[in-house]
Amino acid sequence: MHDKNEKRLEALPPWLAASDKYIVPKDSDAFLNRSIDHFLGLIQKGRSLGGSRTQSQGHPLLALAHALLISFLVVLSRELSFLYFPLAWVLIQLCFLPSRDLVRILQVSLLAALFNVLVLLPAILLLGETRSSLIVLKVFITVTQMQIFASLTAWHDIIASLRYRVPSIFILILHISLKYIYLLGETALALLYAFRLRAVGRTQGKGMTMGGIMGTLFIRSRMEAQALYQAMVCRAFDGTYYSGHRSWSLTWMDGLKAIIMVFLIYVFYMGGR
Repeated sequence: MHDKNEKRLEALPPWLAASDKYIVPKDSDAFLNRSIDHFLGLIQKGRSLGGSRTQSQGHPLLALAHALLISFLVVLSRELSFLYFPLAWVLIQLCFLPSRDLVRILQVSLLAALFNVLVLLPAILLLGETRSSLIVLKVFITVTQMQIFASLTAWHDIIASLRYRVPSIFILILHISLKYIYLLGETALALLYAFRLRAVGRTQGKGMTMGGIMGTLFIRSRMEAQALYQAMVCRAFDGTYYSGHRSWSLTWMDGLKAIIMVFLIYVFYMGGR
C-alpha cells in the first residue's frame, strides 16, 4: 500500500506536488505611509477651516483685520519692548481656547520658533548676534495669532464678509481652489489606501504606481472642472458670487478687539518702530 502511494506521488507533476506555503517577502512601505500621513494632514487642515462652533469671534471681517494688523505691526517693529504687548494679548487669547486647539496651535508655533532658532544658531555662535531673539519672538507671535484666527473663524464666514469689499471673481477663485484641493486630497488618500490593501509582499514599479495615482488625480480634476463649468452654464452664472444673506451684529468681542488694535497702533507709533 505504501509503495502504491509513492508511485502515485511520482506520477504527479512537480508543480502539483510542491508545497503551497507562501512566504511573503518583506518590503519597505515608508514612502507610502508618509504619503498617507501627508494627505491625512491635508484633509484635517481642510476640515479645520470650518472654525470653532462653540466660540464666537464676532464679525469675521474685523477678526481678519485684527489678525493682519497685529502681524503687520509685529513684523515692522524693531523694538523688543513693543513685542511684549502683542505677546501678552496672544497669550490671553490662548487661555480661552479649548485644550485641543491650544495644543495644536502651540505645537505649530513652537516648532516654527525652534526652526528659526536652528537657522539663526550660526549667527548667534559665530557672529555674536544678540537680536536673534527678536526674530524668534516675531515668528511665534505672528504664527500663533493667525492660527487663533483660523481656529475660531469659520472659513465660509470670511468668504461672506469679503464679498462686500473684494471683487467676486477673486473670492470665487479662492473658494473653489480650497474646496477642490480638499476633495482631491480625499481622492488621493482613497487611492493610496487601495494601493496598500492590494500590495502583497514586495511590489515592483512603485514609481509607476504613484504616477498612475497622479494621473488619476489629473483626470479627476479635469472631470470636476468640466462639471463645475457645466453647472455654472446651466445656472446662468454671471460672475457674481452669492454667499448667502447672513448678517453679523457687533459684539463685545469686536469692541475689545477694536480697543486692542487702537492701543497697539498708539504704542507702535510712540516707541515701537
